[in-house]
Amino acid sequence: MTSQTGWGIVITGLIAGPLTKFSSVQIARLGIDDPVDAISVHGTCGILGLILPAFFSTQKLIDRAYGEDYVTYKVGRQIGVQLIGVVSIVGFAVVVLTTVLTILKLLPGGIRIDAKNERIGNDFEYFGGYAYPDWHEENENYKNKKEAKQELWDRQSKRFVKSEGSIKRSL
Repeated sequence: MTSQTGWGIVITGLIAGPLTKFSSVQIARLGIDDPVDAISVHGTCGILGLILPAFFSTQKLIDRAYGEDYVTYKVGRQIGVQLIGVVSIVGFAVVVLTTVLTILKLLPGGIRIDAKNERIGNDFEYFGGYAYPDWHEENENYKNKKEAKQELWDRQSKRFVKSEGSIKRSL
């Protein structure tokens, strides 16, 4: 059951689409690694989805969703309630995430990969290729590409064994 009008839902969607792309570009410009756009979709548009219902609701829809006389709908008051919800959710997420990451950081090995693999990506490190074709083009520019290829060759060479003067692939 929704507490937004139909046209309000459409407007929310029309705003959310471009906002997702804008947010994704800004997050990439900040150098934040978000390969699946989770921050843009769930964070930025989630906040939008929490705030806009305050503008696109009616008392009738509120009564139908939550029961009559349970919530009195007034736009100004509802915006305040929605903003308190946003601050509460963001605050909770920051506290929990900071706690978990601090604990993980204390574990041997931490939570980060080495700097070189961070630049070229774990797909290349583990599988010898990139999950997305545009990453291949982007990584062409890195100075350590030849070094990364050499390391990949060295790792693959370990799968070969020397036998009777010839090299056979181990199974």
